Amino acid sequence: MDLEALRQGNFAALGTAIDDWTKVVGHLKGYEKDVREDLEAKADRAEWAGVNATVSRQFVSTTAGGFADALAQATSIRDILRDTRDELVGYRDELNRAIDRGWEKKLSVVGEQGGGFRVFVNVRPEPPNSEQAVKDLRDELQGILTKATTSDSTASQVLRAIAEQADYGFSGVSYKDRDSDTDAMQSWKKDLVDQSNKNFVSDAVNVPGRTVGAYGYQVISSLMHHGKYDAEFLDAYGKQLLKQDTAPAGPPGIGSKNLWHGDNHQLTDLVFGKDDGRDPLVGFMDALSHDSEAATNAFDDKKVLEHVLESTRYTDRDTSVGRALEAAFMGVGVGEKPDGPAPHTATQVGIMKNVMHMVAQPDGGSDLVSKGLGDSFGNMASAYMPEISRAMAGKGAEPIFLTDSALPDGLDKPDVTRFLYEVSQDPDGRAGIILGRGVYTSSLTEAHVSDPSLYDGGSAEAIRTISESTGVIQGIVGHADADEGISAEIAGEKEQNDALKAKGDSMKALAGAAIGAVALAPATAAGSLAGAGASGYFGGIAGMAIDRLMDGQQAQGATDRALYQTGRELNDYQASAQSQTRQSALDAIEKYGSDLPPQSTGNQVRDAVNDGWVGSDSILEDAHVRPAA
Repeated sequence: MDLEALRQGNFAALGTAIDDWTKVVGHLKGYEKDVREDLEAKADRAEWAGVNATVSRQFVSTTAGGFADALAQATSIRDILRDTRDELVGYRDELNRAIDRGWEKKLSVVGEQGGGFRVFVNVRPEPPNSEQAVKDLRDELQGILTKATTSDSTASQVLRAIAEQADYGFSGVSYKDRDSDTDAMQSWKKDLVDQSNKNFVSDAVNVPGRTVGAYGYQVISSLMHHGKYDAEFLDAYGKQLLKQDTAPAGPPGIGSKNLWHGDNHQLTDLVFGKDDGRDPLVGFMDALSHDSEAATNAFDDKKVLEHVLESTRYTDRDTSVGRALEAAFMGVGVGEKPDGPAPHTATQVGIMKNVMHMVAQPDGGSDLVSKGLGDSFGNMASAYMPEISRAMAGKGAEPIFLTDSALPDGLDKPDVTRFLYEVSQDPDGRAGIILGRGVYTSSLTEAHVSDPSLYDGGSAEAIRTISESTGVIQGIVGHADADEGISAEIAGEKEQNDALKAKGDSMKALAGAAIGAVALAPATAAGSLAGAGASGYFGGIAGMAIDRLMDGQQAQGATDRALYQTGRELNDYQASAQSQTRQSALDAIEKYGSDLPPQSTGNQVRDAVNDGWVGSDSILEDAHVRPAA
């Protein structure tokens, strides 16, 4: 990419091409729908005979498929052009900003014949450090040009690849990124999966009487700790790997450790990751954590979910499994920056229900939390606060506990209760629940205050129901902590403070995108709330609520237990729940100029939280044997 070409580019022609292809896509959508719903539907219902039974029906079916392929290909071309235009515009602006910064440092940039460019000092005498400044600017500009060149060339390559995918007609290829799925790539992925069960023997190892090596599973998975892999490839690879991992006889998960750490592999040390690489499920789970689609696909199989979770009892895969579960439940891969609300699908809610059921089991379910999954379980509970709130409140509260979940009432109350209780006994898990509940409460309160039409009983009644639900859930957390009898010594306080800080920092980063507890109203909700994320509800009151938790309610000494210290002072938990919920309501009233009376609203919040707190004790008594009862 020439400097002057990028520097002066307006890309208007590319924009025109995008508009033209968008029109083509629109027309093809209509044609494809007409063919599918009219022509093909009639052909399927017709009673064909003779030649028509084969030729005509096949012709109609092929024609319908051709329109679908044409639509897919046209959409892909439009999306490639649009992505390329947006990228090049971004690089052009980045280039011009760098040149402007250079001018402020008395540096000029000129293009040269052949596409090159030159950076030079434009004043005499030269300012101090000019030589280094020239080098730095030259390197920065070259980096921008390299990225622009890559964007331009890969777009060209992928467009050619789409055109060459089919010998006749349309390929039906669907564009997702610049990598677009050639025959060569498909063949390479198949070969890689086929090598999974092969034993690769090291020439450097000589053990009399046996062969020592590494299976393809171990080699491949050791390369998977970082990066994002194709979901289709992960699905195929995972099926084979999990089939191998579940092969040993016995209860779910019990044979996983010896399978990969037996005598035949004691000398194997694959140094691609932090661990020794012998357990291929670790690398595979790390790969799933970066691909939410593949993670959801894997855990949608209840037997796989049960096996993988149970296997954490006998292996060191708990952290990787937890991250993969988070990706599956939240729809966002580890390290990805969410760009908006991620509504929970029915499949995801179903997986969450199964996890809660496993943790709720009285014969060892709590051990899954103590093994190291508490942090991830807390994050998952945080993300599912809308569904959890509905499960705890019961039927009739749907208009108050807003969510765009595809299965908002899909969780089971006894399992939810026991899950919250068990996870709350882990410091990291407890921090996730506390902060997640605080974010959801404040966001939900703000939504109802800003738009009273969301619930026909009015904002005041909605706030009372929200407050009572907060009292129930925070009460379960407080009682769980008290029952655990966590020490109030300095070490325990530091652990709690560190957990709250880490969780709070991440919550604040995600609250603005409505991820992790705060996917609220569907687009069809009453009033002006057309998707809470777009309305900006999560950068205001929710952020203030997290700041209060971070600044004023960490543990501060064995003799002066602050809010959220260890739970031995249940009054601290109860008072904190009251304070947080009350202040969220008052913040929303002030922000939107609501006519709700602040004093009486605050008093109603206090009463409702107390009612919920008292109720939490009875709910726990019905669901769990408690040492503090």
